[in-house]
Amino acid sequence: MHLTALGANENSLRVLPTEIGNLTSLTILDLRHNRLKQLPRSIKKLTNLSKLFLRFNKLETLPEEIGFMTSLEVLSVRNNCLNSLPNAINKATNLKILDISGNTLSKFRSVSNLTLLKDLDLSQNRLSSLPEEWKTMSNLERLVLSHNKFQSFPIPIANIPNLETLDLEGIYKSARTHTTHTQHIHTH
Repeated sequence: MHLTALGANENSLRVLPTEIGNLTSLTILDLRHNRLKQLPRSIKKLTNLSKLFLRFNKLETLPEEIGFMTSLEVLSVRNNCLNSLPNAINKATNLKILDISGNTLSKFRSVSNLTLLKDLDLSQNRLSSLPEEWKTMSNLERLVLSHNKFQSFPIPIANIPNLETLDLEGIYKSARTHTTHTQHIHTH
């Protein structure tokens, strides 16, 4: 079978069969709006996969095997139950779009190896700080940090050389006030 795209969204899937790894020609896998709590380790065999959509599931973790998906350019895990990312995410060096919004991340590890990343959405998590290594993110154009729990301005983002859009809406939250800050930076 030479299947290149598989859309299995909105099916209330609870388990993705390990046989998914046999579909090695897949370039697009769309599993949005299901009930998946985890992915099988066999997902690492999908080395041709360029787009993986996992929005609106119940994923608690991503497997370390995600790093073996060397063709992956788009990863969307918006609105899941992730509280961390695997270390191997740094091995997915072709990632251009990474959407982790709407999860429960309280820490965000360095993704400094993802030098092709253009769009990173970390909104609606529980982040209070960011890693220091951002200078290598020379292709990052859009960074969304809105609705997190920063206590102060996330200084490390000042080192992103080609950042064009920065969304900081609602990043400062305290018991008394809710301050909204949105800033758009245009550098050309």
